[in-house]
Amino acid sequence: MNILEAADIVKDLANCIATQKGITVQEAYEEAIEELKEMQKNNESLNNRGN
Repeated sequence: MNILEAADIVKDLANCIATQKGITVQEAYEEAIEELKEMQKNNESLNNRGN
């Protein structure tokens, strides 16, 4: 995933989190970044299963 794809995902996650929690998108960005990191970590562990 390149930086532009990651930024787009973080933006989408932040929008979802903000809507769910009733906070601003700006307030949701830190949580969105952490969620993306977790998603990448889980994806990496799934990819390593086959090796």
